[in-house]
This record gives sequence, structure tokens and C-alpha cells, in this order.
Amino acid sequence: MILLDPIDIISTVINVLERLHIAYYIGGSFASSLYGIPRTSQDIDIITDIKEIDVRSFVQNLEGEFYIDESMIRNAIARKTSFNIIHFTSSYKIDVFISKGTVYAKEEMFRRILHTLRKEPLLEAYFARSEDIILEKLLWFTLSNKTLETQWKDVLGIIKVQSGALDIDYLKHWSDVLGISNLLEMAIQATKS
Repeated sequence: MILLDPIDIISTVINVLERLHIAYYIGGSFASSLYGIPRTSQDIDIITDIKEIDVRSFVQNLEGEFYIDESMIRNAIARKTSFNIIHFTSSYKIDVFISKGTVYAKEEMFRRILHTLRKEPLLEAYFARSEDIILEKLLWFTLSNKTLETQWKDVLGIIKVQSGALDIDYLKHWSDVLGISNLLEMAIQATKS
């Protein structure tokens, strides 16, 4: 396995998404490291609104550098789940999640924000906002029966680092809608001690 800068690998995928006009944003640990306490991760999560019509072009643009399975992508779109692509040279993995199309998922996509990943040469990419990373990580924490401690630690890190910059009304509204308001309150209280 050859060590390459993950930013270079990510840029290839982002450039293809943008060239094909596929809406996306970066989430997961990569985004929580931007907003909170950095930690290493072996992959990156990208949430996309890729459609069936885009699949062939998406695959053709990436298959030279990545292991990518067209039928896996079509299945993920049909089921609104995820698929992964793996960079041949480095084995770096990118998990691509299909947007669920819910009201909240649409809000997340609408609220995405452009961040600079690299200045020379310039590379910008869309990220989920800090509030949405908190909410998503609380949802993952709930789905794991509260066993994924890294998700909880990421949430606490974002709340601590972003303290005065978070939109608390947004967090409270969507945590209530998503059924995780008790967890959000616990996280907020845990960062005050």
C-alpha cells in the first residue's frame, strides 16, 4: 500500500461529482474533525443525491483509479443505502451514502457549506454544517444502542469547539423531530462540566 494524501484522493471524487452536477457533501468523522477534535479515520463519508441516470458516467470517470461496482451503486440508489469505492493505489475507502430524500435530508443538503481543503492548488468541497454532523452522529450513536463511543466523543468535541457558534434552536428543533432530544441535552450538559 502506498501512502498518498487523502485530500488528493478525495479531490478526484469531488471533481467528478461537480462535473456531473451531482449534489453532495462530506460528513462523518472527516467533517467532525473539521468542526471538533481531529481524529484519524481510514475512510471518508460523502452523502450524495446521485440518480440512476448519473451512474454510468460516475463509474466511467472513476474506474481507472478506484474499485467501483456499478450494480452496487444502482442497488444503493434503489434502497437509499450506501456503497463504497476504494482507491487502487492507497486502498483508501470512500463510503458514499445516498440521500434519504426525507425533509431533514433535504435540509442538510440545502444547508451544506463550502470549505477550503487545500489552498495550493485550490480545492474546495461542500461539508455538512456542524449542527447536522452533531445530529447525524447522535442518530448513529442511537442506532448502535449507544455502543459507538467515537460518535459520542465526536459530538462532545464539536459542541466544545463550536460552543458559541452553534445554532441551538436548529439543533433543538431537529433533535425533537428525529427523536434524539434527550441525547442532545445530555451532550450539551456533558460539555458544561
